[in-house]
Amino acid sequence: MALGTIDTNQIASEAVTVPKVTDQVLDGRNRIINGSMDIAQRGSSHTTEGYGSLDRYYLSLSGASSVTMSQQALSTSDRNSLGFQKYLKLAVGTANNNCGVSQFIEASNCIDLIGKKATISFYAKGTNPAGGSFTMQPMWYNTSSGGGDNTVAQSLTVTSSWVKYSFTFDIPAPANTTIDNNAYLSNSFLQPAGDTSTTAWELNLTGLKFEAGDVATPFEHEDYATTLRKCKRYYELLDTTVYPTNYSTVSLGNFFWTEQKRVEPTLSVDSNSGGFNLYPEQTSGGYIYKPSQNFSAILNMRGNSEL
Repeated sequence: MALGTIDTNQIASEAVTVPKVTDQVLDGRNRIINGSMDIAQRGSSHTTEGYGSLDRYYLSLSGASSVTMSQQALSTSDRNSLGFQKYLKLAVGTANNNCGVSQFIEASNCIDLIGKKATISFYAKGTNPAGGSFTMQPMWYNTSSGGGDNTVAQSLTVTSSWVKYSFTFDIPAPANTTIDNNAYLSNSFLQPAGDTSTTAWELNLTGLKFEAGDVATPFEHEDYATTLRKCKRYYELLDTTVYPTNYSTVSLGNFFWTEQKRVEPTLSVDSNSGGFNLYPEQTSGGYIYKPSQNFSAILNMRGNSEL
C-alpha cells in the first residue's frame, strides 16, 4: 500500500485536541518533582517546620500547632481508580493563617514560564479551614535575597472524596526577585492569610502536576528510580564506611554523592557503629573523625541542598 502525505485539509478541526496529542508526548512537562508522593528519604512523617518526610515538600507552620505531614498509602479501591499508590496527608490540629505545604521549583526549571500561562492539576480531598477554602498562589522568591512576585491567588475548596482539580495562572515577570541559583517559583496550598481561625483541618494530595499552558494533561508516571534521582539533587542519604588511620588521632573515609547537588550541601552524619566522634570542622568536602575503638565505623552521611 502506498503511503501518501496527509495535510491539514484532510483532518477535521475537531479531530485533534491538545490532550490527544500530549497523551503521546508527555516527557518532561511536569515541573513538580515527586508529584506521585512516592519518595520519602527522611521518613514517613514529620511535625516541624520545613522538610522532614516526603521529598521536595516544605511544611509551613506559621504559628499552627499539632501539625503532621506524612506519606500515606491509598486504599486498594482508590489506588485502582486514581492510578497512584501514595499520597501526602497534612493534618492540622490547631490551625493558623499561611499554614500549609509547598514545593519550590528551581528558577532555572521554570524561567520559560515567565509571562505565560501555567496549569497545576492534582487529586485532593480533606476538610477545609474554617474560612472555607485554601489559597493557591505561585510566587517567585529567593532564599538568599528575598523579594517576592505573586500571581493572582485562587481558592481551592475540597470535599471528603478524591476529586481532580486544575487551576491556570498567569506567571508574572519576577520584578522584585533576583533570579539566580537560590531563586524559585513556589506552588503552595495554604490556609488563607486573612483566615486566622484555629479550627482543625486536613488536606490530602496526590498526582501533583505543574506544566506550561492552560490545559491540564495526564499525569506523567515516571519510574521510581528516575524520581529518586531527581530528589537526590536536593537531599541524599549515603551509607559510607570510615576506617582508622591513626587510632589516637583521626580516621579517613571517601564518599561520593550519586547526584550533583544544587549547591554544596550541608552535611550531617549518623553513626551506626564503631564509636567514632565527629569533629566540628568540615574539611575538603568531608569530616574529621576520632575513633574511640579500634575498628571501622559505618555511617549514614546526609547531604542537604534544598531551596
